[in-house]
Amino acid sequence: MTKAYTYARISADYSQDEHGVTSQLRQCHQYAERHGWEIGKDYIDNDISAYSGAARPAFEQLIHDMEAGLIPILICWDIDRLGRRIKDLHRIVEAASKNKTQIITINAGAFDLTSASGEMHVYLLGTFAQFESRHLSERAKASQHDRALRGLWRGGPIPYGYKPLGKGVLEINEEHAQWLRQWREWLLAGDSIMSMLRRTKAAVPEDHPLQKMNAYVIRKRLSNPATAGLLVEHGEVTGKASWEPIFTESEHQDILAILRDPSRRTSQGNERKHQGSGVYACQSCGSKMSTHKHPHKKGQRRYKCRNDCTQIDQDPVDALVDEVIIQYLSIPENTLFAGRDDETSKRVEELRNERLALVRRKDDLGVLFAEGAIDTGQLTSGSKSIQDQIAVIDRRLSAIGESNPVVDLSLDADNVRERWHSLDADKRALVISELLTVEIVKAKRGGSYGPPESRVRIGWK
Repeated sequence: MTKAYTYARISADYSQDEHGVTSQLRQCHQYAERHGWEIGKDYIDNDISAYSGAARPAFEQLIHDMEAGLIPILICWDIDRLGRRIKDLHRIVEAASKNKTQIITINAGAFDLTSASGEMHVYLLGTFAQFESRHLSERAKASQHDRALRGLWRGGPIPYGYKPLGKGVLEINEEHAQWLRQWREWLLAGDSIMSMLRRTKAAVPEDHPLQKMNAYVIRKRLSNPATAGLLVEHGEVTGKASWEPIFTESEHQDILAILRDPSRRTSQGNERKHQGSGVYACQSCGSKMSTHKHPHKKGQRRYKCRNDCTQIDQDPVDALVDEVIIQYLSIPENTLFAGRDDETSKRVEELRNERLALVRRKDDLGVLFAEGAIDTGQLTSGSKSIQDQIAVIDRRLSAIGESNPVVDLSLDADNVRERWHSLDADKRALVISELLTVEIVKAKRGGSYGPPESRVRIGWK
């Protein structure tokens, strides 16, 4: 007897009763029975989005078995159950066409993947499924922008000093706000950030979260415009927020003026002024580059190997490195911390994947509601449950990001450019050292130095 195999998937199973995949399998089994086929195996991915990029164990096993020639017939409820991304459908099409697997869907019928028209049909349906998922994501971003226009919190990590009440409404967290006020008092009294850090840690128990804080955290929390009731979008203040401010706008400006005052820096000579100093390396000898005034271009500087192997104009190199980091971190799907062994990277990657999957599940709720698979009550309760989980993850990511500028940059893909350029040279150097290797190639003897892209070798760590 001919054997048929089935694949079933549903993005969000809030009751965890597998009702959705069970319904899909029932219809697939009935189709097989009508055609006199025996069910060889059911491949099931329950409660996993096909657009989020999250691992789908059953799907991967299905691809493996198709490539091994073990599946003559595959039945699924609809083509978007197999994938909502073109690259996933391409893997299915490739495996099916090479091994002559017949794909049948309950909703759209059979696909002849030995013909160009059959392949085109699959890709067309996949394109529409991918469009639908991306459109939902765009609607979510539009919703965030609408919240900002109404003075509400647009989403993302909650600013220190506040707690979320839902739907973009923030309320002062008095325990945190007291520390913000205390730091401001110390700042106005002339304390350095390091002195404020020591006084804070001396005032709290050893197991208190503030014990993990560093100077970067205090500076970031104090300078956040949200504490003055100001909205920020794409790195710029766009208006007044609806939540109660902890500081007046005048007090906020005073804080910024003091933090930006160069005379406050007690280690001016040791602070890095150029992001590539001690970070970029000479490809010839491996020594670090340092900066010097350009001998022929007034007001400009250049990076120079400490062993005099080579030199290169500073501005174009820095601009190239800047753009590499900004472009990469501006893509939310990029798994910046994947494969790293340190605990922070593993935790960040885990939290980012959890958050991305939750966002996709929330998007899928709208589709399920439109299809009649869930009612209004389930849509409302499901959305609230997911948003609560996202808020918890955001708080955890925010706590990590406040002490690590690399993590902090990766949390908001929409504002990477503005946030990158707001960092001082020390912080940018820290990020570059964490993410990249930058080597300067020696110019050819007797030739021109050439454009920077021809002499800069950038690698990801």
